[in-house]
Amino acid sequence: GMGFTFRSNYRNYVSFFRFTPRWFTKIGVRKMNFQPWRLFLYQDAATGEVESWEYGLRPFGFELQSGESFELNFNFEYDHPENDFELSDGLVVPAGEYNMRNVSVEIETFSGRRLVGQLEFQAGTFYTGDIESLTTGLSFNVNKHLNVSSEWRYNHVSLPEGDIFSHELSGRAVYAFTPRLNASIFAQWNSEEDFIGYNFRVHWIPKIGSDFYLVFNQGYDEKLRFKRLQETSSGLKLVWRIAI
Repeated sequence: GMGFTFRSNYRNYVSFFRFTPRWFTKIGVRKMNFQPWRLFLYQDAATGEVESWEYGLRPFGFELQSGESFELNFNFEYDHPENDFELSDGLVVPAGEYNMRNVSVEIETFSGRRLVGQLEFQAGTFYTGDIESLTTGLSFNVNKHLNVSSEWRYNHVSLPEGDIFSHELSGRAVYAFTPRLNASIFAQWNSEEDFIGYNFRVHWIPKIGSDFYLVFNQGYDEKLRFKRLQETSSGLKLVWRIAI
């Protein structure tokens, strides 16, 4: 999609606080949803210099007795890329310090229904320009074992050098054999790179607190030439809980 730099040799700090009082229950509200802060900070492990941070604030949000939810979020970001990087063909963000901010509104229906919908709109500043994003999602609970979902995201980035319009389309299918064993397949397409990728994952919980993952990823290069793989990877992960 829109290009980003990769990090190495860094420390990551995460802190958040959420407050969910059960107010206004007499008018159909299950709980309010406030988040005074959500902080992510990346620091250079060698020099201690702050590379970037993101601060999120949710001054208003709620969940209804019916399961529907609403969120209003404000996000503030700082980024300090040491080198120029390309967002898209011919559109380069110069090295420097950037302070960005955006506001987002999100609406989601009850996840326990047969059909679940999500809508999110975001607007704000983005490096040397502005960004607007619209995300829609739809999920279908076929039965107690199978769930299929899809998501579409549209981005419009306006920079002094030009505009970027991108679309991201993804789909996922999850099959639960038992409450502790499921398999999923995920596919994603991005219009900026004409890249499509697949992810297959098996998740097994041998006991509460322990997890086993088997993951297989595959991606195809630009112009969607399916006979030419761009990347393939696989992995195993085991997290075992030991009680002392």
